[in-house]
Amino acid sequence: MADLHDNLLVEEYAALRNEVLQKMDKYYDILGLGVGGISILFGLAYEKEINAFFLVLPLVILSNILILDAEKRAVENVGAYIKDVEKEVFNDEPFGWEKWLSQYEDRVKMYKHTHWAALSMLFVLYMLSMGGLWIKSPIAGTANPYKEFFIVTYIFFGIGIFVFCLKEDIESLFRKL
Repeated sequence: MADLHDNLLVEEYAALRNEVLQKMDKYYDILGLGVGGISILFGLAYEKEINAFFLVLPLVILSNILILDAEKRAVENVGAYIKDVEKEVFNDEPFGWEKWLSQYEDRVKMYKHTHWAALSMLFVLYMLSMGGLWIKSPIAGTANPYKEFFIVTYIFFGIGIFVFCLKEDIESLFRKL
């Protein structure tokens, strides 16, 4: 029975490691395709004056931010579970990758900085799309009294999502201050 338990742990461990690698690849695919697609939409909106894109761009960007954050959280969750499995198997002693990471805290920070950079880049694109929405969208030239309310609400919605995605990092930053 012990062999079966050990074999199951080894199989689960291998499957989880594979899942982490797939999630990390997917994260960078989403980032690359998202930024590329958003850039193409920006180019079309300005070059061909398809101003209706400015109504859609903020939603596309916010969706990309949320999907990226979900992938990052999935990797963290699987990594935490792997660490727990290793503690169980190796009597509270980290093993392999987790041991290496625990010895080099700067490496862990590097991954967090990468996520910050990716979301910040997307947030800048979001704010640019809000500028396009203000200046070039179909509602830009109207005397609609709700236009400003709509755009300001959209801006705060985007800021809220950005802060939500980086909440843990922001909290740890303020704890250090």
